[in-house]
Amino acid sequence: MRIISGSLKNRRILTPRDSSITRPTSDSLRETIFNLVSHAKFDDYKQPDLQGCNFLDIFCGTGAVGLEAISRGASFCCFVDINREPLDLTKQNIEKFNISKQTKIIRANAKDLRPTDKAYDIVFLDPPYMKNLISPTISNLINKGWLAQNAMIIVEMAKGEYVNIKTGIKQLFIKDYGKSRVGVFKVL
Repeated sequence: MRIISGSLKNRRILTPRDSSITRPTSDSLRETIFNLVSHAKFDDYKQPDLQGCNFLDIFCGTGAVGLEAISRGASFCCFVDINREPLDLTKQNIEKFNISKQTKIIRANAKDLRPTDKAYDIVFLDPPYMKNLISPTISNLINKGWLAQNAMIIVEMAKGEYVNIKTGIKQLFIKDYGKSRVGVFKVL
């Protein structure tokens, strides 16, 4: 895997040898996600600008999406995962790219994150597929102050999976890409 665009373009991302530990977002799907963030138009929604934003990568695995966000101009990225091995790889990638001042790593259950005083403009969630983690995690982020007003939430999920939250967010986009589905939501 590699960084696709920006200041770290073409730099290799360290990934686990055992593919059962994490399911990294492919280069092509990451490109699709960042095209949605930077170029898509969603009716009445004035989405956050990636340049200078605070980016949150939940269920980060190796951190590929958050690293891509930093490369493309995000000023800060917080990486969250419950598993030590992927977070160790994220840390190694951060050190390799010399961006530790722009990052924070949290080892925690994303459904139970503590309140924060830093709000994030763009959030990417890539939980294990079909484990009912998306809706509880987004609800927790809303309730604990992790999301900036007008924040954008991008969710990578399994084809056929849905986000089931009645209040606090609005779906802007959903589309299947192979075995994956990408949904884009705005915080109300």
